[in-house]
Amino acid sequence: MSAMDASIKLRSALAEQLGLTPDWAEAFMETPRHLFLPSVFWSESGDNRHARLDQRGDEQAWLQAAYQDSYAVFQWDEGHQEEPDERFLATSSASRPAVVMRQAADLELDDDSDVLELGTGSGWFSCVLRTYLRKRARHGKGRVVTVEMDPEMFHHAMTRIRRTGTSVEYEIGDGEMGWPGEAPYDRLVATYSVDRISDQWREQITPGGIILAPWTTPWASYGTAKLRVEADGSAHGRFLAYGAFLRSREAARRLGGRFGPPDLDGWNSRVTTVNIWDLLADNDAGFAVGNLLPDVQYLRDATPVDETAKERVWLFTRDLRSLAAVERNGDDQAEFTVRATGTRDLIGEVADVYQWFIDEGRPAPDRYGLSVQPGGEHVLWLDHPDHVLVRR
Repeated sequence: MSAMDASIKLRSALAEQLGLTPDWAEAFMETPRHLFLPSVFWSESGDNRHARLDQRGDEQAWLQAAYQDSYAVFQWDEGHQEEPDERFLATSSASRPAVVMRQAADLELDDDSDVLELGTGSGWFSCVLRTYLRKRARHGKGRVVTVEMDPEMFHHAMTRIRRTGTSVEYEIGDGEMGWPGEAPYDRLVATYSVDRISDQWREQITPGGIILAPWTTPWASYGTAKLRVEADGSAHGRFLAYGAFLRSREAARRLGGRFGPPDLDGWNSRVTTVNIWDLLADNDAGFAVGNLLPDVQYLRDATPVDETAKERVWLFTRDLRSLAAVERNGDDQAEFTVRATGTRDLIGEVADVYQWFIDEGRPAPDRYGLSVQPGGEHVLWLDHPDHVLVRR
């Protein structure tokens, strides 16, 4: 079987697995994903979450990985690392096809929608969108404009978009600023997670248009904001319960630097019944903690300390003025040692939010909403805009 025939077979199987509507399946089939991926990328293979796929070494395995429903990482640490180190700090990737096609559907494209995509990445999603719109657009509409910040990624995507002949307009710039030169747009989709909706995004979207942006907090990246822009420049909507995207570089800078575990000498010690490991295993709980405690972060540390502490979870504020280390020595524990320093009781604050989360019926992200006012104020609410949780 030729490589082309193999790719068609794999692409067809993936389209069927994803359950795409006929219109989106057509665009998916006409936009081969493997043509947009570099010759080396990292993806899932069995228990290995960062298996290296090299087209030159094993083209069949590389092609099969291109059409599994998984991410494909192709940049580490903003290009400073050619191979992943122990941090596995991915900074550019192609997202799972299921998530990408979910975004496509959630944009609710009209036949004449003009789309601004922020974060070109491989360029594949841009071309899927444009292929879909090309068959439906009238009167010169149905444009797709895509913006990439990283020069290396921009060149990679530009080259591949050109080779396919897809009429996508590609630009290099800071996605947080949108792309005013071609505004207004009817839809905006970000392919990275953000911690706020920028003024420029709202200003560049027509009234009634949609902003679709994966969400992040210092605690975790989870959930996707889907907002409609009003005539006064405000935007309102709910979160969708999917999306764990890489952070935008601006969000990564805002949400704090790298944390190095400190010396515990002189820290206070006590016992808690809060099982932080159960909380960390629950994405919905993490969404609540991250949004209600917007300056608290965590780091899992599986390095054994001694016979009484086989692993730790570090809690810390963005300014590192308050820190805590929660320790456990096994899976079945009712009590855990907490060592802490600073003015805030971080494990107590996290426990209070977790209890609130349980009392509210363990809300998933789709019970939360977000309103962004014309002046930029972000208002997070639960169930109804009158039930305000956070203003910032």
